[in-house]
Amino acid sequence: MLGHGFLDKYPPVWTIYETIKAAGLMLASWLVFAALRPVDEQLRDAGWRDLPAGWLPVSVFVLVASALAVIFWPDFLTEHMEEKHVLGVLSELSLLVALMVLARSAWCARGSNHRLMFGLRPAWPIGAMMLVVFLILMEEMSWGQHWLGLTTPALFEGNRQNEINFHNFYTNAFESAYYSTAVLLLVVLPFAWPHRVPKIAASLSIFIPPPSFAILALPLCGFFFETWNFVTNQILFYLGFFIAAHLFRRANNRSEKRATFIIAALLLASQIIFLDHGHTLPHGWALTEVREIAIPLAIVAYGVWLFSRLRSGSVGELENAPAQ
Repeated sequence: MLGHGFLDKYPPVWTIYETIKAAGLMLASWLVFAALRPVDEQLRDAGWRDLPAGWLPVSVFVLVASALAVIFWPDFLTEHMEEKHVLGVLSELSLLVALMVLARSAWCARGSNHRLMFGLRPAWPIGAMMLVVFLILMEEMSWGQHWLGLTTPALFEGNRQNEINFHNFYTNAFESAYYSTAVLLLVVLPFAWPHRVPKIAASLSIFIPPPSFAILALPLCGFFFETWNFVTNQILFYLGFFIAAHLFRRANNRSEKRATFIIAALLLASQIIFLDHGHTLPHGWALTEVREIAIPLAIVAYGVWLFSRLRSGSVGELENAPAQ
């Protein structure tokens, strides 16, 4: 109707159309939430004690620091998102740390006899996770182009940033797929995975973090300015709040409720700031680069949780558990 494609980036505007669209997507998000929420007898323990120590404050820091940077230091934020600058390097280092933590988890799981679908052992899926993280790291680094000072070969003509990578041939589509998948795996799946699952999928439960992990990873539902208009982004943003409200209601003590409320409130406040002050950024895509720091940090937290679970003998417990 307005001449915008499904994945066109443009500054948010609050016309009647966009307001109705936002309300409609909020309703759609609630329907998704209602469909995915396990019934009461299928709810898993929230597992707050299983979260990696110190990672909830990291989530708080990422939201607060990015919001303050957009308000007071938009030029600094944009400048240091470039390759080989502080924030750009931090994204690469976070992916490297995630790779190392997953490798440690795979090493810990190497002796397990626990069988997954198709007879695989836990170390193999973790190896697949490592491969995915490695590919993301290499794409983020443009396969070492900037560090090695390589020129872009003719094969990569048409690359939007003239770099040795594949995702910038279709930047918007790749970014949308990457960011949405991160939210689905690290926020939605921990919330939606039920206590009892069909036998064919029961063995995969060792890889699913507790529902409270969704709060740790909740910042991934934000950081939108030019991409706020994407239908998928708004749905995942609202869905994150419905999940947070659900976990807030389930929380058993004040500290759990306080942690949920603080991160959800900061997500909302920071997103309002991004929408209101995003135009001050020299490049509107800077916030997508912030998300590319938040996602690896969440993967590191997942890797730490997975290693802790494997080391504590949870795999052995599942091996001896009855089939579901």
